[in-house]
Amino acid sequence: MRYICTSIVAMLIVAGTSFGDVVNEDFKLVAGDPGNYDRFGYSVSISGDYAVIGAWRDDTGRGSAYVFHHDGTDWTQQAKLVAADGSASDNFGVGVAISGDYAVIGAYGDDDKMSNSGSAYVFHRDGTTWTEQAKLVAADGGTNDRFGYAVSISGDYAVIGAFGDWVGGNSSGSAYVFHRNETTWTEQAKLVASDSAQNGYFGT
Repeated sequence: MRYICTSIVAMLIVAGTSFGDVVNEDFKLVAGDPGNYDRFGYSVSISGDYAVIGAWRDDTGRGSAYVFHHDGTDWTQQAKLVAADGSASDNFGVGVAISGDYAVIGAYGDDDKMSNSGSAYVFHRDGTTWTEQAKLVAADGGTNDRFGYAVSISGDYAVIGAFGDWVGGNSSGSAYVFHRNETTWTEQAKLVASDSAQNGYFGT
């Protein structure tokens, strides 16, 4: 049965692509200030004419994220995002997401609650300027939760994964939903698996 399923998946992938099709690279994006071991490109997200790219090892693990804008012809770096209160080993940029005028950047090594409890930052675009609007942390954050390793945003909602959270056992994991009301982001729900178990890494 395993081989049959694999064959079906392969056929579905091939069905949308002709064997003679060639996919060409349109653009190559690089940081305006590249450095050794920055890990630029570890996480990426795109929405409309904007792309955000994480570089979580930049500046000895403080981390950063880069916003690029497509003007119809080319992609140009518009901003470099960093946490206002960032410090070494926060790993800001390990997870990135963008939706419209908002971007959310995870920093799973941040220690605001406890060691490696993690955080996520929301940035808002006004014209060509990106400004940090909010810092998100879990209300019940704890040691090694790794909140911010995975992030996503859509409209007025953001979801942040915390794969190290201890719910149904060590590293069973969880995810948190935040809702925006004008410029304020509020934790609305904590999501856990119904069959949560040790090393489930829910939220990765």
